[in-house]
Amino acid sequence: PRVSDQEWAKREGMVAFAGYPLLIEEKVVGVMALFARKPLTPATLDAMASVSNIIALGIDHKRVEDERNRSLVVEQRARAESEAARQRLTSILDNLTDGFMLFDTRWRYIYINPQAGPFTAKPREELLGKNVWEEFPGLVDSISYQKYHEALHNQEQVAFEAYAPRLTRWFDVRAYPVPDGLAVYFRDITERKRSEDERRRLLEDAQRARAEAEAALQVRNLFLSAISHDLKTPLTTIKGTTQLLQQRASRAQAMDIPQLLKGLNLIESATRKMTVMIDEVLDLAQLESGQQLELNISQLDLVALVQQVAAVLQATTTQHRIQVEAAVPRLLIAGDAVRLDRVIGNLLSNAIKYSPRGGAITVTVSHEECEDKAGDFAVVEVTDQGLGIPAADLPHIFDQFRRAANVTGRILGTGIGLANCLQIVRQHGGTIAVTSLEGSGTTFLVPAAALRAGRYQTYYRAGLLCF
Repeated sequence: PRVSDQEWAKREGMVAFAGYPLLIEEKVVGVMALFARKPLTPATLDAMASVSNIIALGIDHKRVEDERNRSLVVEQRARAESEAARQRLTSILDNLTDGFMLFDTRWRYIYINPQAGPFTAKPREELLGKNVWEEFPGLVDSISYQKYHEALHNQEQVAFEAYAPRLTRWFDVRAYPVPDGLAVYFRDITERKRSEDERRRLLEDAQRARAEAEAALQVRNLFLSAISHDLKTPLTTIKGTTQLLQQRASRAQAMDIPQLLKGLNLIESATRKMTVMIDEVLDLAQLESGQQLELNISQLDLVALVQQVAAVLQATTTQHRIQVEAAVPRLLIAGDAVRLDRVIGNLLSNAIKYSPRGGAITVTVSHEECEDKAGDFAVVEVTDQGLGIPAADLPHIFDQFRRAANVTGRILGTGIGLANCLQIVRQHGGTIAVTSLEGSGTTFLVPAAALRAGRYQTYYRAGLLCF
């Protein structure tokens, strides 16, 4: 019924009405209406006022209870959703192919996925809640330590590569600041690094091979240029001398015997020079194929051999004075006469070639005894006053096609003479030593086995070559 409905009140016999607002903290939450068929006394009105207050409190309690229940439902739903989200995230992180870890701001492990196990080398259950730097003190001051602190301090992502010696593995590491901590994601890149190293090695090998091929091509070109020049010189001598003798013969002139002999000597000398160069090239080819030189060993007089070679080469120069000093008149050795002739000739030719201002060239032949008394040995020493050899080139002076820096491009040469000489002497059981000071000349020391008279066969069979 409505208060304003007079017909209802009259029909029901209502003669009194009272209304009470239901107040909670001065806020109206409802109204209580009282209809009476008798007049309302003050006591009744006061009692009803108290009742209205109780009803207001009950309504408010119910409201609070409903709100609490609604909050609980919302909270439970939120918790369930949060747990579901956490489980989904955990499932995702657990199933990542790479490692993932979470740290709080005190560097304690909050989460470690299974793939991070090999990286930590400890069960994750033992690490959760532990300080990473206390568990792994060896990481302090490492790149990981520096980068993690940098990311957390600057609140910026960092990325770096780290090598784990204990695991012998490389990792690509990325650290991300998160609320109240740091997330670290890392991937094993060992195979990638190996591939990069292999690719780098192959590239370096290819570059080195290319450089070696280019150097070999340059050496070949220089060798061909030098050998062509060196062969052309004696050919020119032979051709010129032959034409001169032919002209004189065609004019039916009486042949001057000394002049004829001089021409023939020039031809013989030029032919000898060409033969030496050709033999050197043939020996080089044999050595390049992995074969040893075939030596024709016989007894020979080293003093006579040196004097003969010195006389032939002295005839080719007027600027140089070749002096042979022999401690004994005759010194027998076991060797290949042709090739030892070439060794001595090469050393003397170099002494002439690399002494462009001329000067004295001394060849010393000495006779000494071995310390073990196994036999005697001879030493041939060639000393010039020429350009000398730079100290940096001395260790490589016997390498094939290697020439000293102070003559390359200035004086032609093939770079095979000394290499060939060393091989010949080594196959005789000896070696060649060299001392030189750039600008002050060079000395080559060649030991050779010496044979006492009447003991050649014994020494040769026993192989007692003392160098």
